[in-house]
Amino acid sequence: MSKGTTRQALQLLAGEGLIAAVHGKGWFVGGPEHARTRADAIAADLRQEIATGKLAAGSVLPGENALAQERGVARVTVRRAFALLEAEGVIEKRPGMGRVVKARAKGDT
Repeated sequence: MSKGTTRQALQLLAGEGLIAAVHGKGWFVGGPEHARTRADAIAADLRQEIATGKLAAGSVLPGENALAQERGVARVTVRRAFALLEAEGVIEKRPGMGRVVKARAKGDT
């Protein structure tokens, strides 16, 4: 099957709402809400732990190896989750400490 035929088939399925393309992630059955990666899930879990106070401001997060082993994923998956949280300003990397939960700015909920 040619690339053009494949592309046309994918576009037809997308037009019917059966699949969706998510930039940088690929095609997903059922739409973009099904495009959640394991890194997204780990980041969401950590976000929840921070929001509920289980991980308070200043808390040091477990290391990549420990978290990967605990969650049953590869270290690169944990690294991607950390990168998402760092980009959002939720955690920061501190030399000699690892990744630390940042203090919330006043007015953040």
